[in-house]
Amino acid sequence: MKKALKPDEQDIWINKYLRDEMTEEERKDFEQQLEGDDALHQRVEAMKEIQAGIRQSVLNEKKEMMGEWDEELDEEGSSSIATDFAKASSVKSEDTVGSQRSAVKSEQENNVVEMKPKPNYNRWLLVWLSAAAVMVLVAVMVWPGEVKLSEEYAYLLDNEFETLIRHETKRSSEWIDPYTREQRVAYDLFQGQQFKQAIPKLVKLWEDERDSTAFGYLGYCYIFIGNEKKGESILNQIQ
Repeated sequence: MKKALKPDEQDIWINKYLRDEMTEEERKDFEQQLEGDDALHQRVEAMKEIQAGIRQSVLNEKKEMMGEWDEELDEEGSSSIATDFAKASSVKSEDTVGSQRSAVKSEQENNVVEMKPKPNYNRWLLVWLSAAAVMVLVAVMVWPGEVKLSEEYAYLLDNEFETLIRHETKRSSEWIDPYTREQRVAYDLFQGQQFKQAIPKLVKLWEDERDSTAFGYLGYCYIFIGNEKKGESILNQIQ
């Protein structure tokens, strides 16, 4: 990475930098570019703030969910999970955290609880997807891309994007997902406005299963990445 980064490469290297996945040579080279590129430096700082906000949001969600579980467990006389979690999360040492969690688990097992609340994994998935969508949206606001949409499609993306969602998004612990794993991943990428990542998955759904919902999403994906001609061609086939 000796030459200046192209716009479409910057996110990849920023993520490697923030995740500490660079070699020593790559890190030195990247930090030299940071010193001479104010826009890149601002982008890195913005991404740091975004990631910190997402981590805090997820932590708050954990505490809220555990508080809800406590209300159910209190009826059986067990200890407070939210309190135990707060204590554990305040300790920086992983070994100490592990020992505290083991102690909490042992204490709860000693209390006879006939019914334990089942973790709501669907809700967790929604939390992470929401966080990812927020990250994408804020990133676009902080550092607008070079895609220039016509006034019609720009308004659709900015103000009426939710009207394009055709798949079922309601989720709960009792809800049975009617979609395959491949459909859910592709649909959620589109809903999160990660259009480039969604395109190959939507193409595969259309080619393998003739999934009309995926085909419609594919058309809008091409439009929103700037290829309006190809996107309109797909949408015209549906109409």
